[in-house]
Amino acid sequence: MKKNKKTILSILLSTLSFNSFADSFQLQQYVNLFAIKEAVQEVVNTASDISCGSAHCYAIINGTIWSVGSNSKGQLGTRAASTVTSNVWVNTGFTADKVSAGANFGYAMKNGYLYVVGDNTSGQYGIDAVSLNSWFNTGKKVADIAAGGNFGYYIGTDGYAYSSGNNSFGQLARAGADYTHWQRSNFRPDYIVCSYHHAYALSGGLVYSAGENTYGQLAVGNTNTSGNMWRTTGLAATAIGTALFSGYAIGTDGNLMVVGSNGSGELGLGTSNSYYTTWTNTGIKPSGITRSLNSTGYIIKNQSLYASGLNNYGQIGNGTTTNTTNFVYTGILATKAGIGMNSATAINDQGMFSTGLNSSGQLALGDNTNRSSWAKVTSPFDNQSN
Repeated sequence: MKKNKKTILSILLSTLSFNSFADSFQLQQYVNLFAIKEAVQEVVNTASDISCGSAHCYAIINGTIWSVGSNSKGQLGTRAASTVTSNVWVNTGFTADKVSAGANFGYAMKNGYLYVVGDNTSGQYGIDAVSLNSWFNTGKKVADIAAGGNFGYYIGTDGYAYSSGNNSFGQLARAGADYTHWQRSNFRPDYIVCSYHHAYALSGGLVYSAGENTYGQLAVGNTNTSGNMWRTTGLAATAIGTALFSGYAIGTDGNLMVVGSNGSGELGLGTSNSYYTTWTNTGIKPSGITRSLNSTGYIIKNQSLYASGLNNYGQIGNGTTTNTTNFVYTGILATKAGIGMNSATAINDQGMFSTGLNSSGQLALGDNTNRSSWAKVTSPFDNQSN
């Protein structure tokens, strides 16, 4: 259909007469712009993955990383100065197999190697380098990646977990200060999910935790145990996710299990009690859970996105800014979702939609206005004057 539109316009162009060559040239430019807009919109509608940091997001679109939002540390990967943010998706030109956003940096996997971009002030690159504004190959061969607040993990091709960056809460699963070079652990996880200061891993079908435990999010029965090593939580699960100070897992019976901070109702238990130190059964059976960097939990059930907790910027997308203590339908279908700091972006077969905080343009809607209802993300060209 899109090719037919371009053909019709081209035929129309050939049948018209013009007063000058300039008139003809200008109309041809409009035809070309129309075709580009159609192509870009089709690409945006086929995003295969998304990951969001504090105020920026990455999406893999037809194998290439696109980025949007804050560029305070060069995290957009566009080689632009840190003062140049973007409120529309920008094609970085960098192809990758997977992407993971940290607070103000990013990890990517390409052909089995780890690439990094953005903030490196805590050593989250794991190599000696200044903060970079374009994707850089660390030379590390990896099987998986997981970026957190100002730290990160990769799983090496040997199956072991490697960590680097900020370690103020023991989130690197080791004692000591920050690490600026990758350190191998004796832990072999299947995959890892990181929040700001804590992380979860699945290994042998069990959930392990490391890092901050202020709100009992390590699920070890207290708020005192140090998180500077991987500890089993005793829960058998098939999937794991996070909120800012909370944890989520799908148990082997299919039920959603939750732990940690519940001050905003983010655990979806119908209350806003301060915290839970052991896994608690919600009785909900989701098909997927997300990594969230705010005090809102998100799950996918029946191909729909549900959320519970903080909604101060409209990040739940239900048309209000009122918190909820139960998982409610957000009003959007979703196969994937990227959750940043008080903002959310969902992907479904109709395209991309976003809601919540938009101070850095992270919603990719062509402006910096917050939203409390889901708005469709369109082609970047639709947000520019001709």
